[in-house]
Amino acid sequence: MTGLPGAGKSTLADRVAGDVGAPCFAGDWLMGALKPHGVLQGLDRAGFLGLYYDLLGTLVRRQLMLGQSAVDLVVDAMDPVEVNLDGVRRVLEG
Repeated sequence: MTGLPGAGKSTLADRVAGDVGAPCFAGDWLMGALKPHGVLQGLDRAGFLGLYYDLLGTLVRRQLMLGQSAVDLVVDAMDPVEVNLDGVRRVLEG
């Protein structure tokens, strides 16, 4: 799902996760945890998005390996072209 910041993507994902009883993995929370440690310094947009999707994909893949559900990939991207669906598929397929 893509859209402007504040459009409600995270809220919708959280509600869906609550309704289906699955965890919701949000990249913003993951990246926010890394920021104070300097991990994101010097990353260009491609590097940032690569890290974002790899972190999310690892969490979701682990959930699926355990036979559990997950709600994932809340993306604050204004341009859907930035969403690398091939990369997402590759991560989920393991």
